Amino acid sequence: RAGLIPQLKEICSQVLEASGGKLKSASTTGAAQTNEAPKWLQMDKTKPVVILTGEEDGLATPEAKKLQDLLHSTHGFQTVKIWGMKEFCKMHKDLEGLEKAGAVVAIMSTSGPGEVPTNAMRLMRMMKKSKKGSEWLREVRCLVLGMGSTTYENFCGAPKQLSRYFLNLGARVHPLALTCIDKDGDYDKEMQKWREQLSQALMPVKETMRKRPARTSICAPECKAPPLKIDITIESGGGRKDVHKNRGEGLVSRLQSHLVDRERRGLSPD
Repeated sequence: RAGLIPQLKEICSQVLEASGGKLKSASTTGAAQTNEAPKWLQMDKTKPVVILTGEEDGLATPEAKKLQDLLHSTHGFQTVKIWGMKEFCKMHKDLEGLEKAGAVVAIMSTSGPGEVPTNAMRLMRMMKKSKKGSEWLREVRCLVLGMGSTTYENFCGAPKQLSRYFLNLGARVHPLALTCIDKDGDYDKEMQKWREQLSQALMPVKETMRKRPARTSICAPECKAPPLKIDITIESGGGRKDVHKNRGEGLVSRLQSHLVDRERRGLSPD
């Protein structure tokens, strides 16, 4: 995937050049801005938020308590409960109750090459063997925060596997579904950054943005550029090349959706 980034940047440059430099920032058309969090985090705040902790070194529980305070005191979630993963499994046969939560946040601190913490082993086994099906957690927002060491090849291996288990059981895909932080790096700074990202996602759009008139679509009426036709060649292993023809129109559509999403979240379009 990383190899596609330079190609995408080049394509974006071609789109801008073909439009004569007249691409506009995207916004909603025909509908007013609403004072809501992004759809992936919209939920009934009366529903419980379950925070699960798995750790060997005691790092997960303090972070869980900080998150509990953020969700309860700052964002108004009525019930935010912290459970050790082992204790939760003991009290909830076959993981019953997760499907009734508004959100599930799993915070796991690994040791060695991404190994599963001792108190998380039972949860991992139960999720792996679960027969609940791919729709069980369809109404639940599941976030996994992993903490590990990049000095090991399998960095945050257990949190990544847990995230896959959530997705297999129907949990929604969203920007904060999986975050991995290096404990040997600037740990405090990265943790603060993660909390800010979560907080920003939960914050409503500023009131001043609600009455902003709808702007034109991504390509203004004065843009007279001809339909853009771009052939994209992606080279994979073994020398294979896949050629995708005339992808310019789809690219513009994706760029527009991306800009709309960033503006709704109060981020710059860069």
